[in-house]
Amino acid sequence: GVTYYWTAFGNASQIGRAGGANDFFVGQYIGTSLDGSLVRALPFSPDLVVTKRVANTEPAWRTSTQSGDQAIYFTVRASNANRFQDFTADGFELGGSNRVNRTGSIYDFFMFAEGDRLDVNTYTGSGAAQSITTPDFQPDLLWLKKISGGTAQEALLRSSEQTGDGALSFINLGSLTDGITDLIRNGFSLGALDEANASGFSYQYASWNNKSY
Repeated sequence: GVTYYWTAFGNASQIGRAGGANDFFVGQYIGTSLDGSLVRALPFSPDLVVTKRVANTEPAWRTSTQSGDQAIYFTVRASNANRFQDFTADGFELGGSNRVNRTGSIYDFFMFAEGDRLDVNTYTGSGAAQSITTPDFQPDLLWLKKISGGTAQEALLRSSEQTGDGALSFINLGSLTDGITDLIRNGFSLGALDEANASGFSYQYASWNNKSY
């Protein structure tokens, strides 16, 4: 009797497999602990990368609109340096942190490039209801995460399958109201929940489009 929401991404490109999308790639790398290590020779420059050690370490992610040597998390953890240092023309550069680059550890990752099916950007919270405009599509999936200042918060997500005022937490909480209140024609609307819209603080988002108009 419990409702679950899920998302599946298809047609990823991979090393050693012909074809696949030119904006979505999945792969693995082995950590070295060397600051400035490159994961390279990939088919495009990413705008979003998510990586996870094949062990009990939480995943980290970064987008091309974040500045400096930073990574963010899905859990209640503040941004940290020395994780993803930069994106390159054919991959990404790692710091020496064990969370993304432990010697001998295997990491799974996936990455996307921006285009007519993905938008990544930042916005500033207002503490009151506001709408955030994306490129000209209504999102089918949205992630957002507070990236600076105040009390650290977990990331939220919402898919187009949800109705009404509701957002799902990446930690073990139920659906939250007054956070992501709707996915609108050209973006998304927010309530006043600190996880989504605390006044004066910066937030990162990634939104995906799966529709053809």
